[in-house]
Amino acid sequence: MRRGILLLFVVGSVLWVAGPAQAKGAEGGVTAESVSITGPAGSASLTGTSAAAYGDLSNAFNPSSRMASKPVNVALGPRYDVVYSLTCDLPAGGSTTVAIHQSLYPYARYRSLAQVWTFTAAGQPACGWVEAPAAGWVASRRGLFDVLTAGGLPEAPPAPAPAQPLAPLRDGPSAAWYALVGIGGMLTLVLVAMLTRRRDREI
Repeated sequence: MRRGILLLFVVGSVLWVAGPAQAKGAEGGVTAESVSITGPAGSASLTGTSAAAYGDLSNAFNPSSRMASKPVNVALGPRYDVVYSLTCDLPAGGSTTVAIHQSLYPYARYRSLAQVWTFTAAGQPACGWVEAPAAGWVASRRGLFDVLTAGGLPEAPPAPAPAQPLAPLRDGPSAAWYALVGIGGMLTLVLVAMLTRRRDREI
């Protein structure tokens, strides 16, 4: 109940203050949107106002503050795959649905500060009047992590896999090593005996 109230507050705040949301929504001709997130610790699905909040809080369509290279001094953590689907009205009539692919890092940290990061590769599609999302790395705005956890992502990152124990060292050579040494010694004795017998015959 508490998380649901918090999510409604975050979404309501976004729809009230975010200019990009209006441009992408009613004025941009977006009629439906959804977000599918999959990764190493589960998945999440966002629809309706939650999907709209993802697009706004992740700065998907905001070209400012983009980084062309991977951020330094940021522990990104596990990567999640995002498929952000938009259905838009076309200027000439009709509608179309496009899929925008992103990499999401919901548990990224800069020093002690938790902040969600996303990476959008170049070449993503536009949708009707909505321009293609800005390419590059960008940090999200506050509230996105709450939207993601309300949609199904766990609040903590997956635990790292335990280290595999080292195989115990054997005490001295193995039995196979002794067997090989013994066989080699026997072959050497046979060869010496054959050479000695051959030399005696020649004498």
